[in-house]
Amino acid sequence: MERMESRYARLESERSGRNRGVREAGAAVWQRGWKRWVILAAIVVWGVCGEGSGRTPVPGAPPPYEDATLYGIYFVDADEGWAVGDEGVIWHSVDGGKSWERQKSGTRASLRGVHFLTPYTGWAVGRREELGVGAVGVILQTRDGGWHWEELGWHQLPPLHGVRFFDERHGVVWGDGSAAFPSGVFITHDGGKSWQGVPETAWPLCRGAAFRPDGTQGLIVGLGGRWGCLEPKSGRVRIGERDTGPSRNWYAAADDGQMPGAGTWYMVGDGGAIRRSQDGGQSWHSLVPDLPKEALAVCDFRACAAFGKHVWVAGRAGRVVLYSPDRGQSWQRQRLEVPLSIHGMYFLTDQIGWLVGEMGVIHGTTDGGKTWKVQRVGGTRAAALSVHARAQQLPLEHVAVWGGGQGYRCAAVVVTRATESSAGIWQQAEEERWRQAWRESGGVALNREWAFPLPLHAQDLTPRQLLAFWDRYQGAPAQDALLRRLVFALRQWQPEVVLADAVDPRGPAGERLILQAIHEAFRRAADPESFPEQWRILGVEPWAARRLYALTLGVDDSVDSSASGSGSVTSPLEATAVHPHVGEAPADMIAEAARHIGRFPWPRRGWTLVAHRRSDVRSGASAGGGADRLTPAVSPSDVWQGIELTAGGAARRPPAAWRASGEITEEQQRLVLVRRRLERLCSPAGPAGVDETSWLAACQRELRQLPEMEAPRWAVLLAERCHHAGEWRKAQALYQWVGEQWPAHPAALAAARWLLRYEVGIETRQQLWPNSGGVPAAASREIPGMTWLHPVSNDRRGVDFTAIDWDERSPLFRLHRHLEQELRWTAWGPLQAEDPAIRLSLLAARRHLGRTDQAVQLARRWLPSIPEKASAWAAIDPAHAALAAEVWLVEPRRFLTPPLPIVTARRTETRPLLDGQLEDTCWQHAEAIPLRSYEADQNISERNWQTVARFSWDDQYLYLAVRCAHPVGHRQEPIRPRPRDADVRGRDRVEILLDLDRDGQTAYRFRIDQRGAPAEDCSGDPRWNPKYYLASQAQEHAWVVEWAIPWKELGLERPPRGGVWALQVLRVIPGQTVLQLAPAPGAEISRTPAALLRFLTD
Repeated sequence: MERMESRYARLESERSGRNRGVREAGAAVWQRGWKRWVILAAIVVWGVCGEGSGRTPVPGAPPPYEDATLYGIYFVDADEGWAVGDEGVIWHSVDGGKSWERQKSGTRASLRGVHFLTPYTGWAVGRREELGVGAVGVILQTRDGGWHWEELGWHQLPPLHGVRFFDERHGVVWGDGSAAFPSGVFITHDGGKSWQGVPETAWPLCRGAAFRPDGTQGLIVGLGGRWGCLEPKSGRVRIGERDTGPSRNWYAAADDGQMPGAGTWYMVGDGGAIRRSQDGGQSWHSLVPDLPKEALAVCDFRACAAFGKHVWVAGRAGRVVLYSPDRGQSWQRQRLEVPLSIHGMYFLTDQIGWLVGEMGVIHGTTDGGKTWKVQRVGGTRAAALSVHARAQQLPLEHVAVWGGGQGYRCAAVVVTRATESSAGIWQQAEEERWRQAWRESGGVALNREWAFPLPLHAQDLTPRQLLAFWDRYQGAPAQDALLRRLVFALRQWQPEVVLADAVDPRGPAGERLILQAIHEAFRRAADPESFPEQWRILGVEPWAARRLYALTLGVDDSVDSSASGSGSVTSPLEATAVHPHVGEAPADMIAEAARHIGRFPWPRRGWTLVAHRRSDVRSGASAGGGADRLTPAVSPSDVWQGIELTAGGAARRPPAAWRASGEITEEQQRLVLVRRRLERLCSPAGPAGVDETSWLAACQRELRQLPEMEAPRWAVLLAERCHHAGEWRKAQALYQWVGEQWPAHPAALAAARWLLRYEVGIETRQQLWPNSGGVPAAASREIPGMTWLHPVSNDRRGVDFTAIDWDERSPLFRLHRHLEQELRWTAWGPLQAEDPAIRLSLLAARRHLGRTDQAVQLARRWLPSIPEKASAWAAIDPAHAALAAEVWLVEPRRFLTPPLPIVTARRTETRPLLDGQLEDTCWQHAEAIPLRSYEADQNISERNWQTVARFSWDDQYLYLAVRCAHPVGHRQEPIRPRPRDADVRGRDRVEILLDLDRDGQTAYRFRIDQRGAPAEDCSGDPRWNPKYYLASQAQEHAWVVEWAIPWKELGLERPPRGGVWALQVLRVIPGQTVLQLAPAPGAEISRTPAALLRFLTD
């Protein structure tokens, strides 16, 4: 302690101000004259309020530091070290881990990695979710041993997962990457003041790294089977061949530390996977521990370390740490005292090491792992385990009450996952958002299973079809694997209560399968004869949870209770009313957290009792699992009644960590009523016949009654509700007011992104201003029908939006204003300024106003000048390809190949007869465009499903035709009468995406299934209902569809002669594959154009 105090006294005078980088950036922007939009000092104030968490402060809710999951640990010697994790927690020890004290980090971010050069100088990195923006990276630095931590930069880097410095100036961080920075690896040569991404390389979703002792080479591994070698000082990289097997995620890497030579590298990941390279990553060999394959099947490794010939591996493996004394030739099992999952590991010598993981557990060893001792832990098991097929069903509102208000520790498991080939690269990091949502709501930990993917063509299948798909994916019976992993989860978490999806015979196949599996797992987890290797080998004892509940949507909903041998019990929660345990409405507490899982809070949900045991049944129960009829101890009004868990014990937080409860004040009631009135204003059932001006004035009156810190966030949340309800003009008005009322608040960034996207996109602009007509292609300020206003005061806070001249809200004015305010994106940081989505919208705005040359010059500045490098830059991802395409259209010689595939639509003199035969002259001369499967693991014969698209046009119509072959026996009769906006999910279908202005953000989408049932939407809004002609025909070996779409229905006065659109054509074959016009690697294929459509006149 004396050493720490003297260090503080010596270094206190050297402290720099918080967020120095942001203030310096703000000064630079100010000097360039951008006074009107950004006052960076105010941004810093907004950003650091609530310890920089990015979430609304909740009075009376102390952060649950004690059970925050830990991810990284580092010791500078045998005495002093640091461990970091969720809630911005940093634990510090000066006695080898015998005792730990928390250092104040100044943030609520999830810290994932830590590294120290000396006892004084260190860094911690992590991630946090920002309102309306998503995840951003966090870098903290200390120069006094952690007495003070300073955040470097602001919106500078994407989410981070690890850090390593080689000296005071040179270091590396790694993490997710983003659209702005496709490489997840960043290098600094100035001590972290600035960072450069690995150039011209797509290397996202990095999770672990290991470096040679001299820092000359490193191994970095990540999700999707990614790995590569890095030379940190030069920045040169070598991307390795991706693993295409079912185990695709690597989480940790280790280096043996032996010099000279290449050393030995290790990487570990899902499904018990361990690999070793002894030649610097040139070749890899799988290491198989001497464990039964049934035991290894439930192990997901998250941490590893090596010291010479000694190797340790840990993760989600019960009480087991795997140890090899001979570089992986043989393996031994070391035992932990608690079965909590491990996320981080560090060995100082071959004898001294530490492990960190869930519930804030820290294990230590001084004998190479022969004995591991718990040095600190915030809890050892969960009171409730929530198991769901999809994250959208997570009961956040209940967890807010149970975890935040009553202290029950709640864990969660999400079984299915999106796939990169369908949902895009960045969706692979969805588990981090879900974990953040669960934690913010009051839970302790969340895990996502990796072995049960849901690609686009596997969604909306029947349960039998989905199981068959998973069988093919895993190469083994998926039902057995699912049951095995759920039993392991129950035994590891040891919950009293298990929560599951609703009992719904008509629900999604995934939810029905998982409910059946968890019901069986509930019974078999208590049976020692079921999966005995789990307790004999991995040390997770049989466990008999007391009750299994299924979700209901309310007491008025009909619930099928056939899964329960007894009746059902419903425990409803009114999420929109003040709850006495938390002094808030649960729906308000989780409003932002619910956004992370892609939904709005449920107003009312409850639970149906599905299975139960007597309260005295515990591990070692009978083979039947001890399931009994309902006992009198169970109350229909409370899930927890009859279950006694000691506050501060293994499964319940101490009372000091609970939200303050007691008498509900008038102020609390008033705020809840204000929020409910706002929700009613923004609901589809809101006031009818009210114009937008009056509606906005009503919203303003209510928002001004909320606290200053809360009002802008609620305004954005309400605008999102309007958007999802199809009330785009209301969302536009509210976003506009947010940007003008709180220009320096983070909510203004969310508003600015929405307004740029939807006001610039030609498709969505037609929805916002349906009677505005086209935008003239003229660079002049003299535009008919537009009155130019004099400059207004820089301070817009006092302006009443309802009194602004209508011309200011016209589409032409908005396009000009988006360009005039372009520098504000620089002020918001590199993550915004270099985001391809923002750049594409700004280019589109210039083209709409006739500033095509200016747009090309701007795009040209972003690209390398050498053709080889320009082509490599364009190949990074679809967003970069779209930007490069803007230059290629003017300077094709600048590239070796076109950045995007080119397809053509030829003008026809004779209209086709829409009969599904494709025998017309226009189709005979049209380019036949084949669709192909680009999935690495697809094993179908494309010949049986051959799909060809064609395009043509004349002065009145755009013509589209698609022929879809199929095997014999797959024919379906056409549907009669043809419905409008039919539900085509789960059927063989075609989707055509038309991006008229190549902004990459907005598009028209036409869909039709094999029966001839159509659907359309404009950037996700199904209320767009164009009038067009359609014909479909069902043949014995194929089905054919033809469209004739009037140009005016696309918002055009005349055909785009010589113009170029962006395009994507998909065919989704359920249970088989997705055929595409062109691949869109790393993007959501159903929302991302991946080719160019050129309109030819000859």
